[in-house]
Amino acid sequence: IVVSSPWLQSKDTSIAEVLWPQVAAAWTEKQKWLGCTELAEEVDKKWVQAKHCLHACKKLGQAKILTSKQLRNCAGTWRPRDEFTHQNCSLTADEYAAVVLGLDSAGDVPTVEPAGEKNGQTSSQYQAAHTQPTVCTAYFGVLPPCIHGRVVAKLAGDQVEMESVPSFDFPPDQLISATSNEALIRHLCKARAVFSFTEDGSKYRQVECLTPVQSVVPATQCQDSVIVCVFQQEQTLTAAPLAIFTAALIRDTLSDNGIELLNAACCRPRWQVSNSDLKDWYFSLDLTESSSSGMAPSLLCTEADGEGQSRITGLSRYVKRRRTRPLKRSALLLHPWQLDPPLPLNVIIDLTNHLPRRLPCPEGWDVMQRNGRTLITAPNLGSVGIDSAQYGMLCAMQSEQQIQSGPSLLFLRHLRASCLAQQRADAEYQVHWSRHLLACLHQITGAELLIGSRAVAYNPHFRFFASPFSGDRWLGATQVWPSVTALLLLDSFEPSARMEVLQAVAVHKSPIWILLQERPSAVFLQDTAEMRRLGARLCATLSSKSNVVHEAACWADAKWDVHPARSASQIWRVEPIFATDTIHLNIPLLLGNWEGRRYDFHWCHEKTPTALRLHWQNQQDALRHTWDGHIAGTDGGVQWKTERMGAGFAVGTDTVPTAVLAVRVGGPLSSLRAEAAGLLQLLDNLHKSHPATLLLFVDSLALLNILQRWGKANFNPEPRDIVHFDVILPLLVILRQWPHPVRLVKVKSHTGCLLNERADEQAELGYEDTGQE
Repeated sequence: IVVSSPWLQSKDTSIAEVLWPQVAAAWTEKQKWLGCTELAEEVDKKWVQAKHCLHACKKLGQAKILTSKQLRNCAGTWRPRDEFTHQNCSLTADEYAAVVLGLDSAGDVPTVEPAGEKNGQTSSQYQAAHTQPTVCTAYFGVLPPCIHGRVVAKLAGDQVEMESVPSFDFPPDQLISATSNEALIRHLCKARAVFSFTEDGSKYRQVECLTPVQSVVPATQCQDSVIVCVFQQEQTLTAAPLAIFTAALIRDTLSDNGIELLNAACCRPRWQVSNSDLKDWYFSLDLTESSSSGMAPSLLCTEADGEGQSRITGLSRYVKRRRTRPLKRSALLLHPWQLDPPLPLNVIIDLTNHLPRRLPCPEGWDVMQRNGRTLITAPNLGSVGIDSAQYGMLCAMQSEQQIQSGPSLLFLRHLRASCLAQQRADAEYQVHWSRHLLACLHQITGAELLIGSRAVAYNPHFRFFASPFSGDRWLGATQVWPSVTALLLLDSFEPSARMEVLQAVAVHKSPIWILLQERPSAVFLQDTAEMRRLGARLCATLSSKSNVVHEAACWADAKWDVHPARSASQIWRVEPIFATDTIHLNIPLLLGNWEGRRYDFHWCHEKTPTALRLHWQNQQDALRHTWDGHIAGTDGGVQWKTERMGAGFAVGTDTVPTAVLAVRVGGPLSSLRAEAAGLLQLLDNLHKSHPATLLLFVDSLALLNILQRWGKANFNPEPRDIVHFDVILPLLVILRQWPHPVRLVKVKSHTGCLLNERADEQAELGYEDTGQE
């Protein structure tokens, strides 16, 4: 297989190549002990080190750190482990030590190139080789304008303004990752798509896709490549540089722009075209026809320069007259879903949460919000993610001036540092307790101070929070513990710092509750021994089956599903010195059962704290706090292992829902069918009992797209979706008959929306429903 690349080939040996002989040798020795209950001490030590090396290589590869040279600084020594966090690579201490030890034992030494020489060239020769102009350009008159679009305005000078129209050659939810290189290039060039591109990570320019290279020169080295130019919105004689982008480069660029759907990629900003271009000409790249000079357009490739780049020349576009007589076309027969009337105006489908939205930020930064998650990108640095409600709350807790003009540069720097600190803690020792458990403990104990929570994971039910990361003081964390009842998350601190924390507990003037995971380790025994020395009393223990923890990246990915802790969870209480009146609470009784689902985070039985109110205002389902009428959520899914479908709905935002339903769904297995069945059951029940204004939270984008496009002549659903129209047709009938406003809001599943969580619980119960399907 011959692989070509426009980049210089690295001569450095990869980290994996250096470490692989050691890893293979450790595995071979381990295989000799098959059937034994334990390994020899030396064999076990080498195998543990080999596993650390494999984990480290995976993390380094994801951060594009591939060679040992990238692990060293300019002096040739190993870079400190903390430096790699700036490249979104969180190595544990054992992984870092294993890699360094493996490279040292393999004889890896830093190489320094002689000054003034590079690949056998002197500095002057190298510079001279790169001073030659190698840029191809085109301008209006040579590069025809794009006329694939819709006229939206007439301008002066016989010009019109056009905008792109969505393509119906592919489904609206078609993912770029599920599209082949050939199809991706074809659709981008057909739409003359425009996207942002950066060469150095700081300067961005708009790039327009012109034509596949393969269409003008069928050369093997040019497969899956596109000829692009700098996008010019207005007609001008300024030269536009041309270049060739590979499909891989285009995919990476679209991913950096936060574009996941093919429909979003095939777009371009509004542009100007003359009326004469629209009336007289259409453009072609058909090589079977000749141009006015009688020669077909061709592409010539010069020899590669010092960096392996080839210059392309000779590419031309040419025009042909429109046909004088229109072709006779037979009338197309429309389908029922194209002839039916669309939904009435009182039914609104809100896809705002699904669409990417850029938020105000300082110059050079990029803050993108979509599906309950906010992605923050710093200049020349990687991106960090955070729950959108948490980001909005932290922004709003700043000064009023910042709320109007967006977050300050200093705020974003501190927030990014807090995210990186949380990533390091997640890789080592952090336990992310369920936010429902923390809200419940706040309600039971009256604790107002949360000790051990960083700003990015701060639970807003508590008035104050004290963070293990000192930089969080700029994000609202308190430096001195106020004299109020507190809840301490001991597993949020490094093991070496817990003794100092417990010493501060001993002098606190109010009761402190301690939440701790029971792990069979020396650190746990040391922590419990110190707590008993302070007079701590064990008040409750939750079993390992209790759903009291989130995933490690819950705060970054906005995924708030709860899972069993796998270890028992202990709740301790430390009384202040010289305490006279001690209130004994029956904590196990007040906590209740935690082996099922809980929703304590979504309510506050006392006065709502400011932070919690701001958090609610920035959630995907924020509209439920001000809606007057029915509020509900629906969900459905497929259990492929048992080949069953379930659907359900929940109505009401109180602690006890107004109505719930779990039902088993029959028919062809499809999540679309289950989602539609759940929505149909809800509307049918409410329509018979008490129809009113209705706010619905739905997590099925496919269902909402079908409802939104129903009745349009260009609506062409997939055959796999048509088989479920027996459920969608009665759903449309009820929506047309609904006498009051209906708003269907798209939310991302498993992101902590109350009604969506309740409906998801009912859908899971529907799998086991024994009633009629």
